[in-house]
Amino acid sequence: MNPEGSVNQLNIMKLICSRYEKQNPDTRIELMTGVKTDKILSTIASGSGLDVFFGFINIKDLISKKAVIPLDPFMEKYGFERNDYFPLAIDSLTWENKMYGLPVQTSVNAIAYNKTLLEQHGLPLPPQKWSFDEFYNYLSLLYKNQLNAEKQNKIYPINAFPFRDIFYGTVYRYMDMKTGIINKQARQILIKNFKKYQEILKLYPRSAELSQISGGGVGGSTAIFRMQRSFLLECGAWMLPDLKEINSFDWDIVYLPEDESIDYCAATAYLSITSISRLAEDAYKFIHYYASGFAADRFAAGKNGMSSRMEATEHFFTPPPKNIGVFINSAKKARVPIRLMLTGENEFFEKMQSSILDDFNYGRITPEKFTDELLKIADACLKNEDN
Repeated sequence: MNPEGSVNQLNIMKLICSRYEKQNPDTRIELMTGVKTDKILSTIASGSGLDVFFGFINIKDLISKKAVIPLDPFMEKYGFERNDYFPLAIDSLTWENKMYGLPVQTSVNAIAYNKTLLEQHGLPLPPQKWSFDEFYNYLSLLYKNQLNAEKQNKIYPINAFPFRDIFYGTVYRYMDMKTGIINKQARQILIKNFKKYQEILKLYPRSAELSQISGGGVGGSTAIFRMQRSFLLECGAWMLPDLKEINSFDWDIVYLPEDESIDYCAATAYLSITSISRLAEDAYKFIHYYASGFAADRFAAGKNGMSSRMEATEHFFTPPPKNIGVFINSAKKARVPIRLMLTGENEFFEKMQSSILDDFNYGRITPEKFTDELLKIADACLKNEDN
């Protein structure tokens, strides 16, 4: 089962599965796609025979639900070289020295820019690397350039900016991952970073406005940039299949802004074996194939996010854009997973989004108030059930 629904991703999956079946004629793979994570979990709970699934959610939640099994016995028997993969991809699937999934896809963010549009408006190109202050000042420059533009022709500085990178990139430095307790000394650091984020929010369009411009849909994440209605784009590596079709303007990418108090984040998608599988050994042989060799190469070449296997990504994840190495270098530097290795993460985000996030995003509460409420919600929700 796989919640993925993009055509590019599905074509890659079908190719890999078909080739595996040809090499293993006694194996039959039934591929189910576009399945929501809740459905995957309910299928496991029902004991109805699911062997393998493609996961995006926090592996710790799956471990606590006893939905997945450790893979170490199979890794010892059939092999798996951890050092071949981005370090964070391995770390985010490891709990108490046991691995519960094999990494397939790694995604990090960068900032894409429309070189043609910036030059047409007499604006400087962004630097390869920058601080948050430099990033905010640059967005302000782009914003001021369009103050007198008519709404229907207005070009926005950027489409969005990743909240999770700000939050996780800060909190991970001050959280005890065994207990979920955030060091209260982190309060001032969080306030400082949320102040920067709240100021950045004022410079780009709200979600309703973005949807109206782009028309929503699958291409909505990149549409405003492809339509040349934003100078910059918060650009995940998984967006490249959309962006590589651009031929009406020149574009490239630079690094996310950096700050001494924030670490790089990355997301990892993975294949796990369910606790109800009766064919766990055969299932491992398949997911090992999928995460390595030919399959990893095909995944990297498809550019639907980077393969978690470094050699595959470095060889096949090639331009455009010219600075595509920004993604690879960011993945190597990443030390913070965009999934907490704690139970209660989903509850934490749901409570935050329903109670305080909109008020913060629209400036109705201060960064100080937001931080204090956020810490209360974290204390109530995030925990390690093994302790």
